[in-house]
Amino acid sequence: MKKHNIIWYFILLLTSINVAKAQEQEYILYKNSTGISHNNIDAKQMMKVTPGEDYYHAKTYYISNNRLATEGNYLDNFCLQADGPFKNYDENGVLLDSMLFKEGILIERTAFYTNGNKKSHYVKAHDKVPAVQLGWDEQGQPLPNYIAVKTPEFVGGIKGWQNFINKNLDIKVAMQPNIPLGIYTVKMDIWITKNGKPTQFIAIDPPEKCKPCLLEAIRVLKLSPVWQPAFFDGVAVDFPMLLSMSFNTTMAN
Repeated sequence: MKKHNIIWYFILLLTSINVAKAQEQEYILYKNSTGISHNNIDAKQMMKVTPGEDYYHAKTYYISNNRLATEGNYLDNFCLQADGPFKNYDENGVLLDSMLFKEGILIERTAFYTNGNKKSHYVKAHDKVPAVQLGWDEQGQPLPNYIAVKTPEFVGGIKGWQNFINKNLDIKVAMQPNIPLGIYTVKMDIWITKNGKPTQFIAIDPPEKCKPCLLEAIRVLKLSPVWQPAFFDGVAVDFPMLLSMSFNTTMAN
């Protein structure tokens, strides 16, 4: 075999190995009425997920006709923590909206009518700048006092959430002899359904020195009452969000 043929043979071999490896890494998730699952029961959409170095890239398709529903990157392997731009389409391929996420938080959203005109525009509040909430009718006329996006909210707001945590969280799980005193924060991605039910509790970097803290946080979340769901243009929608609980044992005595 000639030298240049040998070189090309190895190049093709390495390429084949890399392609095969990438195909082995790809996996499938499903979206149903209760969130994201490995099970396709009652699923409306299928997600093809390809791991990258710092993210998981997912293409989501409607199962009914295999049309693209959305595409984008996630920071977690269960595709709850969106990061970067997304475009969402209906089953006929018509653009519904474009969204921008940062580490699982919705930063911006623009919705469209089927004729292509803008329906609404939302920008999350930041620093001391209030949120932008704009809406238009199909002819492009502004709609006063329009609410484009309303994110999920615990009944009673932040104060109600704090009272719920204080009432139900058992800090004693973090006060075992083998757990050093400290502040242990459990961050979790959860799914708030359009009916307001919290489901799918996915831990993000759980505290290594306090493994019981994660189990306790999940136990408390399962006790949670129904939330006020997210609304896009007045319609309730399923929505992922990031929550955290802290166990402070530095003042245990």
